[in-house]
Amino acid sequence: MSTHREPTRELFELMSAFRDETLTEDQRRRLNDLLESDAVARDHFLRFMTLHALLETRMPAASEPETNARPMT
Repeated sequence: MSTHREPTRELFELMSAFRDETLTEDQRRRLNDLLESDAVARDHFLRFMTLHALLETRMPAASEPETNARPMT
């Protein structure tokens, strides 16, 4: 399926919270409703999560806090 519209701000925020494991129960229900009712939203979600998974596997250090960081002076 070709996605012609950009994801809404709401969908992007819900996907980000899902990825970060910070969804509230209301947000989880809303995301579920969007994904059940909107094929374009499902396509965006799949692409978003696929991209995140690829970045995690190729650059795992980028998603973890840097432990050797020097304080800024």
